[in-house]
Amino acid sequence: MNPSCRKLSSLALWSCLVIHAGAGQSATRTLVLLHTADEHSHLLATNPESDDYAHFGRVGHGSLQGGIARRATVLKQERELAAAQGYATLTLSSGDNMMGTLFQAAAIGADYRAMMLLGYDATCFGNHDLELGPQFTANAINQAGQAGSMIPILASNIHFPIPPNSKSASLAKLFDGSGRNFTRPIRRWHVITTPNAIRVGLIGIMGPRASRSAPNKSPIRFSRTSSGREDDPDKVLPFLYREIQPVVNYLRRVKKVDLVIALAHAGTEKDAQGNDDLEHGESVLIAKHVKGIDVILSGHTHLRYGPAVVTHPATGQPVIIEEPGAYGNYLGKLVLNLDDDGKLAVDLGQSQSLTIDDRIPPDLSTRALIDLAIGALELMPESRSNSRSMLERSLSAIYGYPIFHTGGTGDLYFKTLGFTGFDLDLASLRETGMARLAADALLYAAQEVHPGATQLAITVSGVVQDGIKKGIQGDVSLADLFRIYSLGESPGAVKTPGFPIVRVALSAQDLLTLLESTATLPYASAEGEELFVLPSGLRFSYDRPAPFLSFPVSKIWLAKNAFADIYEENPIYDRDRGGWQGGVSSETKFVVVMDYYLAIFAFSAEVRNLISLYDPDSPGMSLKFKTLDSLTQKAILRRQDGSEYKSYEALAGLVLAMGVIDPRYADAAPKRIFCLGVQCR
Repeated sequence: MNPSCRKLSSLALWSCLVIHAGAGQSATRTLVLLHTADEHSHLLATNPESDDYAHFGRVGHGSLQGGIARRATVLKQERELAAAQGYATLTLSSGDNMMGTLFQAAAIGADYRAMMLLGYDATCFGNHDLELGPQFTANAINQAGQAGSMIPILASNIHFPIPPNSKSASLAKLFDGSGRNFTRPIRRWHVITTPNAIRVGLIGIMGPRASRSAPNKSPIRFSRTSSGREDDPDKVLPFLYREIQPVVNYLRRVKKVDLVIALAHAGTEKDAQGNDDLEHGESVLIAKHVKGIDVILSGHTHLRYGPAVVTHPATGQPVIIEEPGAYGNYLGKLVLNLDDDGKLAVDLGQSQSLTIDDRIPPDLSTRALIDLAIGALELMPESRSNSRSMLERSLSAIYGYPIFHTGGTGDLYFKTLGFTGFDLDLASLRETGMARLAADALLYAAQEVHPGATQLAITVSGVVQDGIKKGIQGDVSLADLFRIYSLGESPGAVKTPGFPIVRVALSAQDLLTLLESTATLPYASAEGEELFVLPSGLRFSYDRPAPFLSFPVSKIWLAKNAFADIYEENPIYDRDRGGWQGGVSSETKFVVVMDYYLAIFAFSAEVRNLISLYDPDSPGMSLKFKTLDSLTQKAILRRQDGSEYKSYEALAGLVLAMGVIDPRYADAAPKRIFCLGVQCR
């Protein structure tokens, strides 16, 4: 590398590398990396999925984003272009291939089958790939493997219990830590020799923030501190560096690779102004602390940036970092030149981020896989104890009477529940109509089961996964609504998709603590944005001065009519007037519904310990829950037949009841969350 380049910032280094790439090279071999991340089961384009399916063979005007059919077309075009230029290609993903649409629930390993069909060379684990536990992940891999040769899944810092226990054994059987058993798809490293003789070493990294977000992966773990803790990612990172370095060294010294590519489900961050932070993100820190990595293809934070370059401070080696966004809406293209001396440079003239939308003709051969997955959801018995399919069971619960699959493919998957005349979008660090609708749905379900017994609902932005698009006709299907509350599965013995709603008791002081998380945690990191609170039944204001206030929430008002956003004139909490008002004390109890994920996983242990278990059999009493079992047995909201009330079913039920989504949800102006101060955005 030109020594003068080493003194430049990351941004300035880009142009220096372009000059370096074209200067004095006697011969080069070129490798094109085609990269996606965080696909999250988006086999069909969204805005909505039914539009893509109904117009599968047509070319549009860019209103539909993503979908494997158009990604397949672009991948084929890019591979043919590279071959014509004498370049090699690799197609790679940085994890979170699963979880995000109804396709995740199809028991055929649809997400991995899609990657096999599209010719991916490797992927890595993301936290959502392990969200439902090792057995679910193993089943998905095995089901996909029945359709052909399963692609390698790189997991360089994964750890299985020895000997594997019942929870981890099925996934452990698929892991090869030795590098000798190529029949096992999960590997610590992988080497590919391209047609133009470039030996590429691949590793896969689960970052500590992503790992912490997947508690159900237990007893499998990734990098942790020496005491076995993973709750402080900054303390975990040095242990991750020490785990990854020997793997890179082995690839360099023993396998004699020309370059090392890390698939890192770690990502970067945004700074307080919302700009890409190329100093403190996990992928950046890995690049600065592990010697010998040439390229880091990032995922997890759903950002779209790069190629950016950081320099390892000890070796002066440039490390190229790129993240392609999420859901398959974009394809990262990174063109690398390797000269005879082993020097690597990125060609910025050819590297780009390619938009995947319906202006691209779809590859019609992908339709068979999509139909197979939809058919599995509409026809296959959901479990041994339930002869109905997943969609028959769920739609019957939503409608309140039996629903059966009687028509062609998609009659249940795309069944219209209501209509919208406008888009409902999500936005980071602020309230939207989609956020209000998602929170109202939880309260609606609780009021339906026990009228008048529940006062408030709380969800957070990390649980609400997507918005609703009007599309061509404005119809809203179960597929569209499941995508919004797509996380998890039943915590009971019979596993069904989607987390249920839980009902808990919060003291007024504990409620205040949860609301104050909105004013602090979401502004600290990209990951923290997931903890921006979205309420129903109250509104509140908070301050964002610099520095942070110790008590940022300034006022809280209760609703007279939660579903019409009509609130009491006088607040129940006024920080500037001494705190609690109007007969409400810090110990006053509120009955609150929230998503199971939020109650158990999203908040820190300190906050979780504030939550009490609401006992519907004794409405005046509440008990602290200390185990998941106590929460599962008592707090889950259930219908009269005893079935769990799922968060996505609550949203579907509210849309069904409205028929047409109320225009008040189209208003993006704050109605419930008012941020005050110079740092609001």
